Amino acid sequence: MESVYVAAGRRVKAIRLKRGLTQAALSERAGVTPSWFSYVESGHEKGSLEMFHRLATALGLRCLSYFVKSR
Repeated sequence: MESVYVAAGRRVKAIRLKRGLTQAALSERAGVTPSWFSYVESGHEKGSLEMFHRLATALGLRCLSYFVKSR
């Protein structure tokens, strides 16, 4: 079973690509380093709730639930 961190990372990537943003552009908007963001997006690093909130804000999303699809 895929971990919630990997699922969230994949969802962030899908939203980022749909909006035409690079990892560098989104990481700058969210205030994190591009290399760290890359690890989070790929699921190799666990992001904090605060970090996911920053990403949601940077993507213009109103709710963190948009990051993980319901089962």
